[in-house]
Amino acid sequence: MPEQETYPHAPILEAVLDIRVRSLSSFSEDHLNELRVREQSTYPGFRRPFQVQFKVERTDPALEPTSQVSSLANGGAMVSEDGLQLFQARPDGFSHNRLAPYKDWASFRSEARRLWNLYHEVVKPEYIEMIGLNYINRIGLPGGVEISDYLRAYIQVPPELPQILEVHNFQVQMADPESQAKMSIVVTFGSIDASERIPVTLNVQAFKFLNRASADLTEDELWTTFDRLRDLKNLVFESCISERVRADFR
Repeated sequence: MPEQETYPHAPILEAVLDIRVRSLSSFSEDHLNELRVREQSTYPGFRRPFQVQFKVERTDPALEPTSQVSSLANGGAMVSEDGLQLFQARPDGFSHNRLAPYKDWASFRSEARRLWNLYHEVVKPEYIEMIGLNYINRIGLPGGVEISDYLRAYIQVPPELPQILEVHNFQVQMADPESQAKMSIVVTFGSIDASERIPVTLNVQAFKFLNRASADLTEDELWTTFDRLRDLKNLVFESCISERVRADFR
């Protein structure tokens, strides 16, 4: 697979490297606190995401049901001083996020690998269920242009219908027959902005279900698989855009 061109003005808003795990022992606050202490100098900020749980009970058919809403702690996200990098540690896995400006795959991969090794050492997950990459790109198209001149993945509206769209988004998922990895494209068009450009969000995902015991998966095998997912992600992205769009990134 050919190497993708490195764009000086890449449209990446956020890159996420994700590893979903399963453990026989529960993820605890002690795990999270140890990770926070060990990464305090690099990721001094902290955010606490929550899951909201709704519970409805009807103890007596003659009475109205009662409801209860509670917030459950779901790990935490450590944030770099500049706010551009996140290290997420959760009961179901690990994520490394890089916000714009995105530099390159080598540095993103290197930091994600370092953080994963730390998470793996502290949390000791027994199984790795899935790994994936998610790249969110923002592309601005001039207003009034033919979309096909810029994008190769979009919904074609029949010419008999109004061409001024209020909602325009779609999702496609494919499988790579060689690696059995999955690829997903989510394209969303926004309303024309003050600069007379149409914002398009192109979300490209590449992921693979492993369902492997952590002890049976070598570090090199894991990151070689990520390299393959990155190649697939690049293939999807490049296939979705035209040369006119690439010119804006150079």
